[in-house]
Amino acid sequence: MTELMLKFKGNRDYIHGTDLFDTIVREVGAEAPMELQLKAVARYQVNLRDQAEVDVKDRVIGFFGQPSGRIALVEDSRRPVTESYTYDEDQVCDGAQVANGCAEVSRKWPYSFIETAVALNKLLMRDQLPSVGEWWFVQVSLSVDPQDTERVGLCARSPLVPRLVVSEVYADGVEIGTIGFAARK
Repeated sequence: MTELMLKFKGNRDYIHGTDLFDTIVREVGAEAPMELQLKAVARYQVNLRDQAEVDVKDRVIGFFGQPSGRIALVEDSRRPVTESYTYDEDQVCDGAQVANGCAEVSRKWPYSFIETAVALNKLLMRDQLPSVGEWWFVQVSLSVDPQDTERVGLCARSPLVPRLVVSEVYADGVEIGTIGFAARK
C-alpha cells in the first residue's frame, strides 16, 4: 500500500482528479497506456492498493491502470487533507482557441498535461453546453505519456448529452486518448 499526501486545489474541498493522476504517475511511474477512472469524490487522503487487496469496507473512489496492473484508489478517513494551494484555472486556458467542437491551447508551465487537458475540456464544454452547470473530470485514457507536450487539443467525441461527455485528447496534434466528464448541476 502507498499512502499519498495530497492538497486541495484552490478553494475546492475535495482532492482534484488531476492531482491524483499526476501524483500516481510520480509514485508508480508513467507506463503507457494508462487510465484513471474516478467513481467518487475524495475529501480525505488517498491510499493506493493493489486491486486484490481491496476490502469490501474500503471506500474505493477509483482505479488507475497500466500494463503492470490495476491499482485501487481508497479514501482514508483517518487522514484528513490539511493543506491547499493556489490554482488559477482561467490562466491555464489563457489564449485557448475553441471552434467546431474542438479546443486547443499552448501548455503553460508549471501546469501539467492533465491539468491543461481538464481545464481546456471544461472550457470546451462551457462553450458547447453552457446551460449544463459544472463539469467533473471522471476518466482519462492515454496511449502515451504526454508530459513533454507543447500543445494540448481536444475534440468532443461522444454526442453532447448533458450528463457525460467523452472528448478525444491530442498532444502536439496527435490523438493520444480520451477524457471523460460528468455534468453536475
